[in-house]
Amino acid sequence: MAVASFTVGDLLDRLAFWVEGANTADAVLRPNYLAGLQTALVDLVYECDMHTFQTRGTITFSAAGGEYTALPDDFDHFLNPFIVYTANPQDRVHYVTPEEFDRKSLEEVYGTSTGKPRIFTLRGTNIHAGATHASSSGSQQIIVHPTPDATYAARYWYFARPSNFEADTDGTTIVDKRFPEQFKYTILHSALVEFFDRMIDRQEVQVHEKKLMDWKRKIRLWNSNSVASMSQRRERVGMVNGRLYRPGDRWDGSSTTPWQNPS
Repeated sequence: MAVASFTVGDLLDRLAFWVEGANTADAVLRPNYLAGLQTALVDLVYECDMHTFQTRGTITFSAAGGEYTALPDDFDHFLNPFIVYTANPQDRVHYVTPEEFDRKSLEEVYGTSTGKPRIFTLRGTNIHAGATHASSSGSQQIIVHPTPDATYAARYWYFARPSNFEADTDGTTIVDKRFPEQFKYTILHSALVEFFDRMIDRQEVQVHEKKLMDWKRKIRLWNSNSVASMSQRRERVGMVNGRLYRPGDRWDGSSTTPWQNPS
């Protein structure tokens, strides 16, 4: 069964009816409607921490790419402070703060300037204008150390930003399918309360505020009862298949080989 979807037009028509009493959005108001709906969607995703926007990404470190690697366009933040190599032994590349990464003693601490990356930090893409960014228009990149001496594949989990629909021209754009269709009215109530409250009666605003609170409660309940949330709780107590493990060591729950300085 396909994932249920809804379009920008679905939201616009309903919003226009509630604000203007019309079945079609006014051409002058339409850009403002789109901006309000988009912001409402983003706010709900972040505020409710919707597990459907937790995304697995893959990354390749290579000697050709150097120490800089672009992150996906929709990347917002890492869900774990490490990246896991896909090949055995599935050891990790650990996050460090930019301050720690920038210490001059890196080579002394980690023993080499090139090799299999062991640590990374986050930076904006504007600090490096190399060819490694050709495949992404995202705002963030990672920098690794040591600089790769070969090609290494890895994967990670991150929280994704919702797709932007403000450029829609005819209402046919599909709203990000990661936002469940059954909660679409929450976007409308949120947009009305936040951006268009001056265009409707105060009594109507109060009705939408109450409905918004109720929908948020439903979303949080749905989110907390998800398999993803149950898995996270299990990880926090350190159990996989009935036995203890160190969270995140390997994707199958087994232990990694302890990291050692490259020879």
